Amino acid sequence: MKVRASDCSVVNVSDVGRSMQFSRDTLGVAFPLIEHGENWKDFDSRPVAMALRRDRWNLSAKAAIPLGSRERTR
Repeated sequence: MKVRASDCSVVNVSDVGRSMQFSRDTLGVAFPLIEHGENWKDFDSRPVAMALRRDRWNLSAKAAIPLGSRERTR
């Protein structure tokens, strides 16, 4: 498999609100926000979106980076 793109990066956090505040105030992230409920927020930072999520069932997961690929066919 050859990776050709990344659509988004997802960071698992313990407190989405506090992480949003840190991202905006400390890191200067100023992209529009797409809300998917209290446990998932996306920054509309096209072409690669950045998301913060709270996964209550898997707190040990730190991040996910979905990668796009084109499978070769014969």
